[in-house]
Amino acid sequence: MGQVDRNGNPVSTGSSQAAAKYNEGIDRAISNGAFVVETLEAAIEADPGFALPRAALARQLQFQGRMKEARVTLAQAKELVAGTSPREEGHVAVIAACMESDGETALGLVKEHVADYPTDAWVLYQATGVYSLVGFSGHQDREQEQIDLLAPLASAYGDDWWYLAALAFAENELHMYAEARRHAERSLQLYEGSGATAHTVAHVHFETGDIATGSAFLAGWRPGLEREAAMYGHLAWHHALFELILGNLDRVDAIYANELSPAVSQEPALGRIADAASLLWRLLLGGRNGDLPWAELSAYAAERFAQPGVMFADVHCALAHAAAGSAEALDRLVSGLRARADAGKLPAGSIVPDIAEAVGHFARGEYEQTARLLEPRMHEVVRIGGSRAQREVVEDTLIEAYFRAGEFERAEGLLRERVERRPNPRDDRWLARALAREAVPA
Repeated sequence: MGQVDRNGNPVSTGSSQAAAKYNEGIDRAISNGAFVVETLEAAIEADPGFALPRAALARQLQFQGRMKEARVTLAQAKELVAGTSPREEGHVAVIAACMESDGETALGLVKEHVADYPTDAWVLYQATGVYSLVGFSGHQDREQEQIDLLAPLASAYGDDWWYLAALAFAENELHMYAEARRHAERSLQLYEGSGATAHTVAHVHFETGDIATGSAFLAGWRPGLEREAAMYGHLAWHHALFELILGNLDRVDAIYANELSPAVSQEPALGRIADAASLLWRLLLGGRNGDLPWAELSAYAAERFAQPGVMFADVHCALAHAAAGSAEALDRLVSGLRARADAGKLPAGSIVPDIAEAVGHFARGEYEQTARLLEPRMHEVVRIGGSRAQREVVEDTLIEAYFRAGEFERAEGLLRERVERRPNPRDDRWLARALAREAVPA
């Protein structure tokens, strides 16, 4: 019998070592684990003519911002895959499209390939989760689109830990909490070390209001994850968010300083700016600002995202620039985003510059302007990317703007909807403040 990938698809290598390292590398990648690059390089070393690990390595290098190396490695994969098998040739072509084409084209190719080869997991992975082709599509219905892609594949994947984790995340975003919890728990039973699965479990705890349980879960699970793992920093963010909701601000500060600050985080740039900025902004909404390291974060945003276009990053760069008082950087970002939106180059459209402009108003104390910009666009915030937990920072900003503008009834209305949907100590504190008509947080 020839060599196969993690799901039993034949692969064109005669080396069992190369196949084993390739499969390990893919598992490390889709679990958001550590040492993905090193493991894929070991597969290539075992069989330099094996195309698939080069394609996976190229994509991973792109994720890390190592673009020159990524392009060279992808070119090698394209050359080596010729004449192997239709699935492998299609696999490399799809990964190439993910790296070189626009998102809509790449997503269409993923769907076509998965229709023919449903268990080609690395291809399917490109369209799953919040930082994916679906996640960054700008589509209004992307959450439904995600589950529509995954659910029909249940019989093909069976009891596959990665598939169950991906399906659980999609279910959680659509409020299918019982299904999400069941699938996530089963996934973690199958592969206890999966950062992707632990991430899904954290989301289920957040969305169902099990805040203390979620914090305890991460406190017990996170120490076993390598700091080099792709999910390490983001799970630190989830842990800090739980602690913020519980009111344990000293723990929040410690997690930020030791794990999320750009100076110490090992996350890719997108995750680094998103996690750091959204956590600090939530602290700002709670009344803190003078002691928060906004200047450092604004400088990082300006360096790593000098040009707009990565929508989810752009929103979080706006938070950093606004809070730091970096007016020139924020104005340049908003202008660039509006130009891209007008030219049809922002998948989410004008909602992105509107949010960026709104947070600038908030930072300047112009709360009515903040509310007037955000209020009519809230139903479109899903289009910027990210999870419900991540995007909630936009609604948090609107609620706090209502408070500070003296529009307590509007704040109360939003908060009652949230409290009815899921218990949350932070929302309870906010609701009490609305009832007491307290414009400024204590």
